[in-house]
Amino acid sequence: MLNARYLGLLAAARSEDLLIYTPTLRYYLESGGFAETAAAPVVCAGEDLEQVSHIPLDPDLLACSSGCEVNLFFQTARFRATFRKLELLVMN
Repeated sequence: MLNARYLGLLAAARSEDLLIYTPTLRYYLESGGFAETAAAPVVCAGEDLEQVSHIPLDPDLLACSSGCEVNLFFQTARFRATFRKLELLVMN
């Protein structure tokens, strides 16, 4: 993954309410702690959604990380949604 420029997230969902979330990549640093980079927020208002978000990869952070994880941070306090697909994509 070191040669990739972006980590993509393909999300297919159906929302019954306003749904806002931010896909975020968390790097676990070998020195301890973590650093994060994020994609633009995704907004869905009571409809079907199929969208690819892209998170820029930082080669320096990748080089000094022991691992990574992808998180979805939701900004709406309450929502009803069904995710049919969450797929990670390596993008050059």
